This record gives sequence, structure tokens and C-alpha cells, in this order.
Amino acid sequence: MMESFKLTTLFVLLLLSISIVTSCGEEDIPGCTDPNSDNFTALATVDDGSCVISGCTDPAAENFNAAANRADDGTCVFARDKFIGTFLGSINCLLVDQFNSESTTVLLEPNPDDITKISITIETDNFTIPIDATVDGDRLLLIADDFPFDVTILGVQTSVLIDLDGEATINESQDVISGGFTASILNPLTGAEILADSCTLMATRS
Repeated sequence: MMESFKLTTLFVLLLLSISIVTSCGEEDIPGCTDPNSDNFTALATVDDGSCVISGCTDPAAENFNAAANRADDGTCVFARDKFIGTFLGSINCLLVDQFNSESTTVLLEPNPDDITKISITIETDNFTIPIDATVDGDRLLLIADDFPFDVTILGVQTSVLIDLDGEATINESQDVISGGFTASILNPLTGAEILADSCTLMATRS
């Protein structure tokens, strides 16, 4: 009987001690436990799913953050951004002197409908050409179709169409664009190629 009493007392004391230790221990503190989040809580011991991570949420951007869960905060950087601006330079072509210009303005603007595209306007003393460009890293793929132009061929001024096809690159400091293109001069009635000229473009950010 005494032995049974002792065992019962021991068991009760054991349960009591466990209860005391548990009640005296630290309680879980909910919060954000991700140190890379905007609202990291250093005292939190249990992640409650409240972490907020700012960053670029557009997968097409160069600085896309897959962990970001807050709506785009305006920090997205796209490949085309480095090209946007006004550049001043020159165009030099082999055959058509009217294309040549040492005072060329190259205006590069974002295409509002496509983040991979840029609208380019090349303006010289003799002409203004709108060009569509596709961004490929540090390159621009240039194209212009059926641009009307008056050109002198064998001493005769002739109305023609011009197609441009080429590419340009931007340097590491993003202040110089250089490249080349082929200017195909076409018969406006038949579309037949009259001649093709090779041209170079060099321009510095103004």
C-alpha cells in the first residue's frame, strides 16, 4: 500500500514538473522569419506567412525577382532601357551621297506595346527615317520597310522606296551606339531593287 502511494505521488510530481517547465518555457512568436523580406521580425519564432518581399515581378525584366510577392514596385529594368535617349552622330554610306551626314540625330523611344521593341527616328539634313528595332541584349536589330525617298541616281532625281536592314550595338558605358545597315533602294512601282548601299552609323548620347 505504501509502495503504491509512493509511486502515485512520484507520478503526480512528475506531471506537475513537466507542466511547470512547459508553462515557464518561451511561447511561439508568430511573424515573418525571412531576413530578406521587407517586414522581417527578428523575434519571430514561427513564420506566419506574412512576409512581404518587394522587387521586380516581371519575368521579362533583367532584374526579375522570383521571390517578390508585392506588386511591381517600379524597379524593373528591361534590356531596352539602356538604349532610350537621344544620340548625335553620323551616317556614312558607300554609294548614295544623300545618305551621308555628319549631323545625324538618333532618337530612341520605347514602344508602348512591346517591351522588346524600340522606335527609332534617324534624322539628317536630307531625310527622316522611322525605324523599328528589336532589342537583343546589347544589340538592336534594325528594320524599315518601304520608306519613300527622293534620291539622285546617275544625275537624275528619282522617287524610290527604301528598305533598311541591319544592327547596332551599345558600348559598356551605354553612351555610344554603333552599327551598320543595308539600304535597299526599290522601284516604287514594281518593288524591284535598283541598288543596295552599305552604311555605317555612329552616335554618342547627347
